[in-house]
Amino acid sequence: MTYQYLIDTNIISDLVRHPQGLVFQRIATVGENSICTNIIVACELRFGAVKSGSPRLVQQLESILNALPILSLDPPVDRHYAEIRNYLEQAGTPIGPNDLLIAAHA
Repeated sequence: MTYQYLIDTNIISDLVRHPQGLVFQRIATVGENSICTNIIVACELRFGAVKSGSPRLVQQLESILNALPILSLDPPVDRHYAEIRNYLEQAGTPIGPNDLLIAAHA
């Protein structure tokens, strides 16, 4: 399946906080079948939920992640990673390692 949108940690966090908000409305507009997330985002979100100590937050997050395809990292992500990282380092604007993997995947 080909997805149009790989949604990141901030977008899913907003969806958890505002289940009927702007993110939900945008997903309804583009269609649930056109969105996905990746394993890096799922890891970040699950860590944050567990760290919060809130069973309600963990449950809300699980509900959302169970409804989304969670993609693994496969080639050519590695090539994109190298190109993006090189470009950003040369520009003097590096980003965090997780954000870099998410960008390469997208």
